[in-house]
Amino acid sequence: MSFVILQMVRLHALKALKMLGKNVGNKALPVLDTVAPVLLIAAKERSLPIKLSAERALYHLLCIAEGTDVLDQFCKSYDDADVAKRLSDFGKRVLCKLSSESDDESDDESDGSDSEDDEDIVFD
Repeated sequence: MSFVILQMVRLHALKALKMLGKNVGNKALPVLDTVAPVLLIAAKERSLPIKLSAERALYHLLCIAEGTDVLDQFCKSYDDADVAKRLSDFGKRVLCKLSSESDDESDDESDGSDSEDDEDIVFD
């Protein structure tokens, strides 16, 4: 049961980062130093919901819909050259191919309930 809760917490955190990117755009650049490496790791997860949510968060935080300017700027200024190279490659190989709206985008602005599974969790 704790694994399910952990997955839900991770998904909610990823959705919060995605919403941050959608709402503030390139003003989220200072946050990227902390979250971009973690999101890159999450985007390679075996868990499909985590992987897709991490990709969407990176997509919006890096403003990929407007081009790769934010991605390029971040990668040039990031301290760890290895992470910057992997993020740049991932952005150009994966993120640039994502559409600006996904199937889950409309769910985020709905009534706030994410899934029916939330009702099944009981905290001891």
